Amino acid sequence: MIVRSTAQLASNGALALLVALLSATQDIVIDAWRVEILEMDLQGPGAGMIQTGYRIGMPVSGRTQCAPGFSGHGTRGPSQL
Repeated sequence: MIVRSTAQLASNGALALLVALLSATQDIVIDAWRVEILEMDLQGPGAGMIQTGYRIGMPVSGRTQCAPGFSGHGTRGPSQL
């Protein structure tokens, strides 16, 4: 099934805005929680742990999306889609 990207442009845009809003909200909540639970001398290491988790999580999530069969396209290349 071929879906034209312009056919659902408004709903895709609204979904992208919703995802951006929710991810920004989650980031703010996690930072506020970290500041509340950690003592002053642990704020730096706590921020470092958050960044380390982010830096490890981004490539890992990208690799799972590129895995064959994950997106429903099997092992076909982009030119065969």
